[in-house]
Amino acid sequence: MADTLVERVTGQTTATAVPVEIELIMTDQTLFGGHETSEPDETSDPVDSPTDGPNEPAELIGFGPISAELAREIALEALGEKWLRRLYTNPLTGQLAAMDATRRNFTTNQRRFVRLRDQGRCRIPWCEAAIRHTDHLIPHGQGGKTRTDNGAGTCEACNYAKQAAGWTTRPSLDGSITVTTPTGHRYASRQPVPPGNHHRRLEIDVSLVDLIYLHGRRAA
Repeated sequence: MADTLVERVTGQTTATAVPVEIELIMTDQTLFGGHETSEPDETSDPVDSPTDGPNEPAELIGFGPISAELAREIALEALGEKWLRRLYTNPLTGQLAAMDATRRNFTTNQRRFVRLRDQGRCRIPWCEAAIRHTDHLIPHGQGGKTRTDNGAGTCEACNYAKQAAGWTTRPSLDGSITVTTPTGHRYASRQPVPPGNHHRRLEIDVSLVDLIYLHGRRAA
C-alpha cells in the first residue's frame, strides 16, 4: 500500500528512487581528502586552528556539523545523481561570499535530450562516432550555461581533443555548431535532421592538416 502511494504521488516506482535534495557545505580538502590522515597537533589549540584539512567537519543544513567521513560518503558514495556547486569565501574574513549560479553537470533528462537530438552521433564535424559525453560548447568555466542549447553529444576523443589550446566550439541559434581548430580553420556542424524535417544536411569538407592534428590528439 505504501509503495502504491509513493508511486502515485512521486511518479517513482520505489521510495529509494524519489529525488531528494540536501544542502551540505564542506571544504575542498574535506571532499577530496579521504585518502589522507592527519594526527592532531597536541601543542596547538583546536579552537584557534583555522582548518583540520581533510578532517574538517562539514555542515549539513538543518541538522548541524557532521564528520568529514560521513560528508564524503554522502557526496561521493550515495546512490543517484549528485550536483556540486562551488561556494566562494572572502579571502580576508573566510566568510561565504558567493556561489555558482547554476549546476555544472547536465541532468539525466538533459543528457537524454541531447543524445536524441544529436541522434547518438558525435557532433564534431567529420566524426560521427557514438556519443559518450555530453559537454558544454561554451565551457562552464567561461560562463557557459548548463542548458541543452549549449550542450552537445561528443565521443571521448573529440571531447578531450577540443579541450586543447586553440580549439573553440560555439553554438548558433539555428542549432548548428561552429568549430575552430588550432590551425584557424572553421567548420560548421548542423543539427541532425529529425523525421518529418526535410532540410538537407550540410556536407563538411575537412582539411588534411586538421585531420592529422585530431588524430594526434586522439593518439596522445
